[in-house]
Amino acid sequence: MIESPKYNRIGAAEARSMECVLRDLLESVNSASAIASVIKRGERNDCTMFERYASQLLEQAGGNRLLNFPSARRLRLLRPDNGSLAHFASAREFPQTVEATLLGVECAINRLIGISDAVSDGMRDADSPNKKPRRSISILGGGFLSDEIGWRSSRVKLPSLDSISNVSIDFYNEIDWRSTDCVANNAHAVLQQCVRPNAYRTTLGTHVADQSDWDVRTRAAQLFNALELPYRNSYRYDYDSNTDTLVVFFTCPPASFLPDILDKPSNGKSLAESRAYASYIIKLASLFAAACFGSGRNIRRAISIGYDAAWRKPLVSLEIERVQFANSVLAAIDSNEFSKPELRFDPEKLALLIEASHLDWRGRLESNGADIISLPEIGIPARNIEPWHDTRMLPQEAQDLFHCKRICDVDTSHYLGGNADAIDLAREDADESSLSAIIRLEALVEELEGSLEAPDDDNEAHPLFAPHPLARLAVSLVEDEKTIAAQAEAFLEGASDGEPLEHVASTRYFRAPSALFYARFGLSDLYQTIGDFPAAELQADRCVFLAPTTAGAYYRKADILAEQGRYTEAANVLIAGLRCSVASADCALLYYHLAMLLWNIGMQWESATIHVYNTSLKSEYADRSKQVINGLRKQPDAPAIVNSPPLEAMRELERLHFPVAPMNIRQQIARATILLANAGSPRAAAPFAHEFERLYGSDEVVRTACRSIQYGVQSA
Repeated sequence: MIESPKYNRIGAAEARSMECVLRDLLESVNSASAIASVIKRGERNDCTMFERYASQLLEQAGGNRLLNFPSARRLRLLRPDNGSLAHFASAREFPQTVEATLLGVECAINRLIGISDAVSDGMRDADSPNKKPRRSISILGGGFLSDEIGWRSSRVKLPSLDSISNVSIDFYNEIDWRSTDCVANNAHAVLQQCVRPNAYRTTLGTHVADQSDWDVRTRAAQLFNALELPYRNSYRYDYDSNTDTLVVFFTCPPASFLPDILDKPSNGKSLAESRAYASYIIKLASLFAAACFGSGRNIRRAISIGYDAAWRKPLVSLEIERVQFANSVLAAIDSNEFSKPELRFDPEKLALLIEASHLDWRGRLESNGADIISLPEIGIPARNIEPWHDTRMLPQEAQDLFHCKRICDVDTSHYLGGNADAIDLAREDADESSLSAIIRLEALVEELEGSLEAPDDDNEAHPLFAPHPLARLAVSLVEDEKTIAAQAEAFLEGASDGEPLEHVASTRYFRAPSALFYARFGLSDLYQTIGDFPAAELQADRCVFLAPTTAGAYYRKADILAEQGRYTEAANVLIAGLRCSVASADCALLYYHLAMLLWNIGMQWESATIHVYNTSLKSEYADRSKQVINGLRKQPDAPAIVNSPPLEAMRELERLHFPVAPMNIRQQIARATILLANAGSPRAAAPFAHEFERLYGSDEVVRTACRSIQYGVQSA
């Protein structure tokens, strides 16, 4: 709620008009009409000074143009809530030109809220400092950090008034400027957040050390989200523990966001506006640098780079060490240098207060070209290491999760072994001669198996192929004394060479080239084509052994058995595959073919149940199950389950002791994301972070931290 301004500061008439204007703007069901009404109200002769100032702000931002938009009636202004800013919401997107107007009007409204907040809670120039914390919805300088999460907002000092009758446009304009001047004044409070407890150090059962990668990323997300800038801001960030560097890219507001310059300087208003904007974005860069340092005590270097709202061009860049920041920016804030009015139009003088390794901004007088700024060398090496080339050792907890020792063995989907061409040539040979293709693939398999090497210190490790990150993570589902491969053994009756598939939970894996899997897969298919079923089964068994968490391996084996009429055995193989399937597309493939097999052996109820449940997954095979169910519903003797929802079908599968896939491995996905990020390999963690974000996207901090792992700052 907006707190009522104190009448003895500006007078009852001004205070009431301030409340009425903000109430009309924030509570009207027709925002466009309310904005136009406020603009018109400020043009009357009997209006108050606040009404006139609000009218000018909204008109300059383009508020009258909102009525011309075809969908203006659907536009709603959402009032501030829990420290957030007022912002427009609509059921449909607007063209870019319209979006720019909406952003400008949003900024104007939030500035009006900030003026009201300052009048209500600020101090006069002659007042002594007020240490009492307050609850605030205000913007920069006027308590833009809410004390609801432990911060005490800064105060905006009010210009002195001899009498309430002297309230003027200049008075509100000066308050507006003072709020803007205070943009970096809360850097001290932001910096101190690195010593506060971080609830996200424990996420879905995974507990990490203080100042670890996940700890820093989640602290950063909380800080960046809580800055409450008076404009729509987006940002990207990345962290490198090797160099103790945190980098943030952020978007700046439009230049028209700043308060109007009433006293035109001698060097021209347009130049003054550009120089005022330069000073403002330098302060913004300083504030984001403070948030970087506030994300962790061990962060030595911060890089903050501001872009325009469309991410097309950089406007300001700052690189600064922690000690430099304390000795320059914080010292300037403590001495009130940052808030001096003369610095509003003097970015060069402001820059002299900042002891930075690098500082540049668009329009700098000393630069050769006003439209070109230099950027610091970011130098985060972790983003340059391909996971499949990263031979660093994993921490013990990550080794236990992935059943491997090296980071490169986590990634198996990018390793063809340099033989992709051979696979393609074999496919071409198969069109003319199956035997020629078989000879080529047999030679390739022999070559690849001869080159397989386990890590030097882990000669007992087994080769593993998994084309999907979640399939690679599925080895963590091993329970008791049986592994996934051992579960398959009950259905596959061991490897065809007579050796049982004996694995235990402590089995370690190293990555196998995908070419080996696809070569064996192709051999199995070719042998089946020419009618050599024993040879086809042998290669299929080898596929299962090589890829015990991959749906395609089980499908290959089941297809061979089904062609021979061994439907029950084929169904058991598919069930074995479902015990370790976690990717929706893999599960849908196995469920569809299992349902078709069960129908053929007279298990219509079970088949229909599986088809119904399969419709809840996302895949072309899920769509095929939908077609089957639609056809069954037209038959009078169809099982009653075909008219049930997927949830009821899932319960029926559990009652029948069928595996219900995809399995919920949310905790394992969170552990994989966090542990790989903490190991210094965000690129290896990226696919798991993508799944983590999708499954846990309701938490803004987790979502933001996951995106920093996936993308860093490179997409700007």
